[in-house]
Amino acid sequence: MKEKEFQQSVDDKMTAIVALLAALVEERQSEDGRRVEIILADSGLSAASIARLLGKKTDTVFKAITRAKKK
Repeated sequence: MKEKEFQQSVDDKMTAIVALLAALVEERQSEDGRRVEIILADSGLSAASIARLLGKKTDTVFKAITRAKKK
């Protein structure tokens, strides 16, 4: 397997893992009341990446993050 193919394979698997964890957090909600979008944004993911992982529109995620930062 070439280096680029290997990297893509790892990226795909990590994306799947993050999506599953995000679904779990969203289902249970975090103990401190933060939404999954905020947790992922605080982890360094972009609004576009978060939207892709959660199956939401980028604008919706961006607005949620912006509102949370204002609080």
